[in-house]
Amino acid sequence: MTYKKRIKTIVDGPYVDRTILIGAELIADYVQMKHETVKRWRRKEAFPMAKMPDGRWFTSTELIDRWILARMYAQDAREKKAKENTQHEEGSK
Repeated sequence: MTYKKRIKTIVDGPYVDRTILIGAELIADYVQMKHETVKRWRRKEAFPMAKMPDGRWFTSTELIDRWILARMYAQDAREKKAKENTQHEEGSK
């Protein structure tokens, strides 16, 4: 059984609405991928999900969103560095 649970928590004062996702299928639906992909990301890409004592996977939408943003920023930085290196090499010729 998979389901979403809405919780309220306090972070730096104000209340923040977070969604807890329980179940690999629901987590995969959130990122619009197959659950096999999400499990592979966990093994190889540090995707933020963990197993509960009963064996079900869980995470929060906030953790997933932060993971996606971190990957986007890292990709942007790699592309910027590659572009700078290409420009530097072209300027050296």
